[in-house]
Amino acid sequence: ESYQKEGVIDREVKAGNWMTGWNLGSHTGYWKSEEVWRFIGHKLAIDWARINDPAFAERDYEKSMKTYRKELKG
Repeated sequence: ESYQKEGVIDREVKAGNWMTGWNLGSHTGYWKSEEVWRFIGHKLAIDWARINDPAFAERDYEKSMKTYRKELKG
């Protein structure tokens, strides 16, 4: 619950293969997961735009974050 209060969204992703996807070995698979990279890249793009484009920060940031959070929740 403390993570949720800070806005963290816990999302299950498939990481690893049939031998590692169900155990602790799956954690190394996150960095090879296209799904994980897509979410990280999307958030980095939003943050970059917010920092480098005052108009985006004022006009579009909240809308972009709402869409992003919706995508994360699936």
